[in-house]
Amino acid sequence: TTGSSPARVYVADGATNAIADVIIPGDDWSESVAVDPLTNRIYLTTQFEPGPDTYYVVVIDGSTDQVLARINLAQYRGIYGTGFSIPGTPGEIAVDPLTHRIYVAGAWQGPNGSIPAIAVIDGRTNRYLGLIPLPGSAATAAASLAVNYYTHTIYVAGNADDGPFYAIRERGYHVSRPLYLAQSPTQVAVDVMNNRVFVLAASYVGTNLFKTGSIYVVDGRTNQISGLIPNFN
Repeated sequence: TTGSSPARVYVADGATNAIADVIIPGDDWSESVAVDPLTNRIYLTTQFEPGPDTYYVVVIDGSTDQVLARINLAQYRGIYGTGFSIPGTPGEIAVDPLTHRIYVAGAWQGPNGSIPAIAVIDGRTNRYLGLIPLPGSAATAAASLAVNYYTHTIYVAGNADDGPFYAIRERGYHVSRPLYLAQSPTQVAVDVMNNRVFVLAASYVGTNLFKTGSIYVVDGRTNQISGLIPNFN
């Protein structure tokens, strides 16, 4: 479960919808979870308290519910060969099951300040591959993401009031021009067969008081908004 302390993963039996097991990897807090259905590996972003240098991706064997590895996000070395650590809570985690690449959204602290970025992990070796830097500052930290495993495209949204929203091709990790929304994105999902992306976004009154939400429909071929489901609450 996300936002739970201590970190835990509930395993449900798909045939009965009953809880079959609870995995507690030993970390203090869990943030996001994703699954590679072809390798039966579960990936969980977690942290140890206190401090910003204690964020991990925990790798779990889905056949035994045992922890296989713990990858320290703060030890990543990526952009220009310099060390970066994650200064705040990482965002979502997503998997491309065909390339077995794992992606973690967040903001990384470097020698020139904090930047939004996506961490890339090789799920076959549990090895860190690098960071995909995004334009902007930590104020637009990458928060939500999803992967179209058919087109091998990563879709990521920042946590600012107007997005931004990016498409990233896995081959070469080219980042598209930003697509700005009229609201703050909170969730991204992909329709693989129809190549459409759905971005749940919200407007707020004051600091955190929810006002209204919309779903933006993005055409995966053009990366342009093709529809809008407006103003639900």
